[in-house]
Amino acid sequence: MRNLLIALIVCVACPLFSQKDVFLHITPKIDQQVLMLQTNYQLLNGQMVNLDHFNYYISDIELYHDGGLISQVAPAVFLVTPSDHGIYLGNYPIQNLDSLQFLVGVPPRLNTQSGTEAQDISAYPNTHPLSFQSPAMYWGWQFGYMHMVVGGSADSNNDQQVDAYFELHNLGNHNQRVVEMPVVATQTTLNQKDVYLECRLDHWLLNMPLGTAGVLHGGIVTGK
Repeated sequence: MRNLLIALIVCVACPLFSQKDVFLHITPKIDQQVLMLQTNYQLLNGQMVNLDHFNYYISDIELYHDGGLISQVAPAVFLVTPSDHGIYLGNYPIQNLDSLQFLVGVPPRLNTQSGTEAQDISAYPNTHPLSFQSPAMYWGWQFGYMHMVVGGSADSNNDQQVDAYFELHNLGNHNQRVVEMPVVATQTTLNQKDVYLECRLDHWLLNMPLGTAGVLHGGIVTGK
């Protein structure tokens, strides 16, 4: 009887903590609209913009689940773009996903020549997020990767016409940002969980002088 009871407990417990594929979806938005490139949008300050690209890195993702357990995601770095913002995080023994934490940008250990795990960009395979990208996400061995790049055209004279090209390149080991938040995961299937987040680009660009910025390297995005 005791062995039967143990067997029943094992059978009940195993499905609760069975392996699940976890996906993270970060939808880029401006004013509650899903971002489409080469499309005019009005920012929070009323300025009109039209974007050619908006790419950024997230890294060192940690999943907090099941009452205090932590699962660290590998690989360490992912590149997020408007056309590719769904990330497969891996397969984990998760029942209840409580929150997650990640770094926006490339972590210092991988970023510049002083990083303990850094290597020259040419050493990465072509499919690696830290390999060569278009638009470029790398500013050289000394300055490292651009954590975020956004470029396009903005209205420079308040006539609601985009006429001034701009590029914002966020780089440097002081410009990474840690994000931690509670999440509600959708149980898509018995063996799959999906987390849906929004990236509000209009908040990232808040108070940035896009109409006169030109090409700006190292500028800190002032929004939240």
